[in-house]
Amino acid sequence: MKYLKYISIILLAILSACNLFDPLENELDEMDSTIRQEIEYTVTDDDFVTIANKALYINPDDTVNAKFIRDNKFFTDEVQASNYVPLLLNELFPGLGTGSQASISYKYNGDMPEELTAYKNAPAFTFSDEAYRMVADEVADAGYFSPRFNPDRYIPDVLSEKLDTASSGAMYAVRYKYSEVDPVIDYSAFEINPVWEENFESETVVEEKQLVNVSGAQKWNWKSADNGSVAIEGWDNDYFENEDWLIFNDIDLSTVSNAHLQMKHAVEFYAEGCLFVQISTNYDGENPAGANWIEVPFPNHDGSDKNNYIESDVIDISRFDGKKVALALKYVSTTTQAPYWGVGSIKIGPYGFKITGEPPYLAEDFYEYDGSDWAKMDGVYTLKPSDYQAMGEPGENNFFTASAMASDYLPEFAELQNPFASEGASMVYLYNYSTGDETLKLADMLTKKASGWTSSYDYIRLISEPYASTPDGWVFDPTIVFSMSSNDYLIIASYVKNDPVLSELDNNNYDDSEYYFGASAYYGNFDTRGGKFYGDAFATWEEAVTTAIGTILLPAKYPEAVTQYKGIDMHYIVHFATYGAPASSYWVKFQCTKAGPDPEFTLVEGPVPVQ
Repeated sequence: MKYLKYISIILLAILSACNLFDPLENELDEMDSTIRQEIEYTVTDDDFVTIANKALYINPDDTVNAKFIRDNKFFTDEVQASNYVPLLLNELFPGLGTGSQASISYKYNGDMPEELTAYKNAPAFTFSDEAYRMVADEVADAGYFSPRFNPDRYIPDVLSEKLDTASSGAMYAVRYKYSEVDPVIDYSAFEINPVWEENFESETVVEEKQLVNVSGAQKWNWKSADNGSVAIEGWDNDYFENEDWLIFNDIDLSTVSNAHLQMKHAVEFYAEGCLFVQISTNYDGENPAGANWIEVPFPNHDGSDKNNYIESDVIDISRFDGKKVALALKYVSTTTQAPYWGVGSIKIGPYGFKITGEPPYLAEDFYEYDGSDWAKMDGVYTLKPSDYQAMGEPGENNFFTASAMASDYLPEFAELQNPFASEGASMVYLYNYSTGDETLKLADMLTKKASGWTSSYDYIRLISEPYASTPDGWVFDPTIVFSMSSNDYLIIASYVKNDPVLSELDNNNYDDSEYYFGASAYYGNFDTRGGKFYGDAFATWEEAVTTAIGTILLPAKYPEAVTQYKGIDMHYIVHFATYGAPASSYWVKFQCTKAGPDPEFTLVEGPVPVQ
């Protein structure tokens, strides 16, 4: 797998160094230049769905790969673009003539390098209440570290006691909660210390939530009562059937232990089966019917009515500790019962001593055991919420995505974090990546180079590949096609001038031209007339030209050439100009028969005159 990645990198470098849009066709001598087109196109998410549908239509047994393409919307080394992109091109560009070319960009996911998976898959030690208590009662009561109790000082001793059977060389990801502010603990009071709350202070707050009206004309609406609230009632001079949801998504309880919920609300004409408070861990943000919802005990409401909002008892929802959840207020009315329900505030958080301070976040450091002591590892860093926030777009959700890729942000972050790093320094960063369906923990290694910090891996990156139109449709074709430029002729001329043997046989006195092969950078052609190439070495001008291209030009331009790419032989089609030959321009076709360094190229066809 790693070998294929290196080939991909090499080929991309090759493709970027040449013109992908010169004419390409197996039968170049029959090419009709009036119908050829050059296309640059990027595969969209909708296109991936089209490709999956096409793949199933052509081969109903291709269900696994088709589902992978539809769900993930990227290609891999196992599900290769070269097998599926032609299906899209035949759909989008069916009328283009043979010889048309397309440079197609698509999202690609390569396997994470082995040296990074060690961090991603490292065993975790997560601080428990007992572990915090080993540090200090104050830390345990707060449930997190803070500046007064620096985790770097205490973690090694905790690991020594809790991981006393660890082997030398063991590495652990140590996870703990940390706040940038020291907590103030009031031991005289118990309450919810909210990590999430909603007070419905304005109508726009309601509009920003997801309102799902399944049935009925009545809906959740904002009211000014209780300094801002939301309310719903199925009674309007009669009983009406309704089902309405008010959903709060992405409530992060990942750092919470002993989570509880409390509401301030008002209920009138309560009826069983009408009012629900539900929580889901797999709500997709769109369809509540497609999620698994767990009903929690309905908060007490005795003494409340339309005009009297009361604060309920706390409700234990600790089964959701450490998770991201969605909270739904579900209202159902019938033709016989239609209660009133108003909600003035909701708060969720750990229930315990009253704590004043900044809520903690989940931190992670890596520790290694040398056989006697645990030590925090340098050069390894897990991004924290404030890091994502500082980056802009990723900070909205504390993760990267296909539209906000890690490789677009981490280099600048590494520079800001390590302003005095010397060239060659490296840092491993662990970060969150959302595929849309799930959030993954990934790793990347950045290395400081003269040009800045360079990323070695990104979960999804955009790459480009060449495709060609044939009489049978579009096909993947990595053939390199280019027309010789003045600089290409100069490569040959300079080689002759600098070679001690060939330079003696060259009687051309100009630096940009030579008479061994007949190459001239000045005129941008090969001189094919007798005496303009070395007749003792070559019987014909064709032999002189193909020798120059195959043994000098191609190895110089493509020193890391490969013999195959994705199982296809690598060919090179070279167009060149002549003076003195029957035609003014020709093409030749070579195949790379030995990979670089020091690649070798074998003539396959040509020279063939361009009509």
